Amino acid sequence: MSVYRYIPGLTLLLIFLSLSACGSPNGQSPISDTPTHEIDLTSLPPPAETIVPQVTDTDSPIISPLPTSAQITLLSADPAVDPHLFESVRHMLEQLATEDGMHFEVHSSADLQYLNESLRLVVALPPDPGIEALAASWPQVDFLAIGIPGLQPTPNLSVIHPLDEIIDQVSFLAGYIAAVVTPEWRVGVIGNSTLPDGSAARQAFQNGVVFFCGLCQQSHPPYHRYPLYADTNMGADDLVWKSAADELISMAVRTVFIAPGAGNDALLTYLASEGVNLIGSGPPPEEVRDHWVASIRVDYISALSESWPDLLAAGSGITIPLPILIEDVNQDLFTPGRQLLVEKLLPDLLSGFVDTGVDPRTGQSD
Repeated sequence: MSVYRYIPGLTLLLIFLSLSACGSPNGQSPISDTPTHEIDLTSLPPPAETIVPQVTDTDSPIISPLPTSAQITLLSADPAVDPHLFESVRHMLEQLATEDGMHFEVHSSADLQYLNESLRLVVALPPDPGIEALAASWPQVDFLAIGIPGLQPTPNLSVIHPLDEIIDQVSFLAGYIAAVVTPEWRVGVIGNSTLPDGSAARQAFQNGVVFFCGLCQQSHPPYHRYPLYADTNMGADDLVWKSAADELISMAVRTVFIAPGAGNDALLTYLASEGVNLIGSGPPPEEVRDHWVASIRVDYISALSESWPDLLAAGSGITIPLPILIEDVNQDLFTPGRQLLVEKLLPDLLSGFVDTGVDPRTGQSD
């Protein structure tokens, strides 16, 4: 039986410490002949800072919430919204948001629960969901109105103006094209007199024709004071539209501009069947393509895409120009040379260097 069994714990500890302190007289370790090396402690890098985790009363680590990604929101479609415009804007916003690492959602304009400070941009389409009031109530959120009439930019509201605010430019361009492609400038316009911009469309079309042909005099009969026009009222049926067409056909009009908000497919088909060439603001029905000169339309999607960097970099409060496109061109009627002539005019028209001579809000001459 070992004697250490009966040595008290304290005595054993003292003996162990005494043995550990023993060494050779020259300070070397009794179990190694390897010489020691002095180390300059001042040359060592400072020790790394010790990070002490915080704990709660329940010894659980504190976890900070992840930041919410910036959100882009499109107000959901009202029953009266243009479905094509809504889908086009929705698709473009989703693409732009994804490319910039942002989250995209569609919300109802009647549900304001989605509004919060994490929103980067809220986009609205006509009819107006009250975006001006929303922008005033949420000054820390940026808003964009696309095609909503009567709005002006505010510190957190940007605006892409609607068609009716540049209807004079669209119609002026239609008149210029009509005069360029039509012998003897025998052209006319069919419009809707009950629309607020109806008179502006008619007068701007006539000014566009005159801008190209001046006196627009014919060299052989019938002689009329071209350009001509025929108007109808809102809700007109096919017979009324046909009567308007017959009025122009009887005066030898060879090219007609169907102003935005006027006519229907039946009117287009009837005019084409009578040999009249057509300019419109939308894609043509297939059965009239042989008589379709071109479509003139505004391009909200290009306006949104091209202004996106400015919206994100400069914030809101900007006015975004609305591009005008010439599409569905029939080169048999609107030859490349004539297209080049029109394309030279377009930048001057959009910049205001060429004045339409019409106030689009009133339809009166400037």
